[in-house]
Amino acid sequence: NGQWADAQSILEKVLAAEPRHPQAAFILAKIILFEQPEKAEALLHIALSEPKNMIFIESMQKMVKILLLQQQHAQMEEAPIKQA
Repeated sequence: NGQWADAQSILEKVLAAEPRHPQAAFILAKIILFEQPEKAEALLHIALSEPKNMIFIESMQKMVKILLLQQQHAQMEEAPIKQA
C-alpha cells in the first residue's frame, strides 16, 4: 500500500536524522515486522527506551522470535528417514 510505503520512508528519514528515536523505531518496527523481522528486532531494541509501549514491544519481540524460527524451519532440509 502506498500509504505504508510513505510512512516507512518518513520514519526511515526520522531515524537517519535521530537514530535513537524510540517512537519512530517502534512505529517502523510495526510496519516491517512481517517482511523484515531482523530489522524490526533491532528497531524494537531502540524502542525499549520508551516505557509507554513496553507491553506492545514485548509482544512484538515474541512475534519476531516466532517469525525467525519459521524462517529457519523453512530453510531446513528434510532429514532422510532412517530405515530400521
